[in-house]
Amino acid sequence: MEENRKEGHLYLVTEDRNGIVYLWDFTEKAKEEFEETELPEDLIEVAKEGAMLQYKNGKYVLYSKYGYDILEQEENEE
Repeated sequence: MEENRKEGHLYLVTEDRNGIVYLWDFTEKAKEEFEETELPEDLIEVAKEGAMLQYKNGKYVLYSKYGYDILEQEENEE
């Protein structure tokens, strides 16, 4: 699990089911998503599908509630 957490990286919440959150490394454009089991309760409440988190100072923080919009914008720029 630790190998998936990289300082400064952005992570897209691809799925949230009953408190289980799956993240995709938006910074590296990883091929696969991963289950993140160590999110604080207050972040789980806002880390819904489509949100963007950032791993900063050893913990996840909410970067944007509109991660899919950021992803779409980047794809349109290419």
